[in-house]
Amino acid sequence: MFRGFWDKLQKPIIGLAPMDGVTDAAYRYMVASSSKPAVIITEFTNVEGLSRGAVSMLEAFIYNEVERPVVAQIYGVELDSFYKVALMVCELGFDGIDINMGCPANKVARRGSGAGLIRTPELAKEIIRTVQKAAQDWANGITLEEAGLRPKVIKAVKAQCHSEAKTKNPPHDSVMSDLVTGEILRPPRRTQNDSERRLLPGSVKTRIGFDAIVTEEWIKHLLEAEPANISLHGRTLKQMYTGQANWEEIGKAAQICKGTKTTLLGNGDIKTL
Repeated sequence: MFRGFWDKLQKPIIGLAPMDGVTDAAYRYMVASSSKPAVIITEFTNVEGLSRGAVSMLEAFIYNEVERPVVAQIYGVELDSFYKVALMVCELGFDGIDINMGCPANKVARRGSGAGLIRTPELAKEIIRTVQKAAQDWANGITLEEAGLRPKVIKAVKAQCHSEAKTKNPPHDSVMSDLVTGEILRPPRRTQNDSERRLLPGSVKTRIGFDAIVTEEWIKHLLEAEPANISLHGRTLKQMYTGQANWEEIGKAAQICKGTKTTLLGNGDIKTL
């Protein structure tokens, strides 16, 4: 198992949880600048859409250097699409790849992605292994062209890398000025090349069940694929965001993860340090 930056985080680990429609580039920049979480994860991005050429989705992968370690979160069901988008994430210079297996939105779960993957643990494990393979292939030198990505997608990914690499450091004397000019959304970053290639760790964010609690069985399944980290929201999909997060179940998951190399972060109803 490769853990990357996860092994370098000081404990207790207090990170910024990803949430669609909330943790966009501007929000993450402000949080990172004022409080510096141990780890930051982007909003999730659909692998099928992006791999098929919906390059506008790349906006979700804009980040600033102040966010590091920063992880790109992706979701979907198709293994080939996961492989290709994981390579894009590597090209864009992220520190890790997180797989969403916890989104309760009907439009996501009804396709079998997000929290829908709790019902298909074998597919879930294959997705983790596919992302790990993509990261390893990237570190070994595979190109986006060799992986069969569409020319339109390759062009957009490389253009985003180049535009960000050419941008000067944004000023820090006025956050309002940064927000108005948009410079904070164009972070200075070098374009990846063969000498800079590095292996990225894969992680998972999920829930304690679909329509019933299956924490122990589900976590044991995920551990078979050896993700670097599991972030566990203490609610089922059926609960959505209602009721209280079940920290007893998160505790059970933590006990199961003890003795493995996978760390576990609890998520839900955290209101104080």
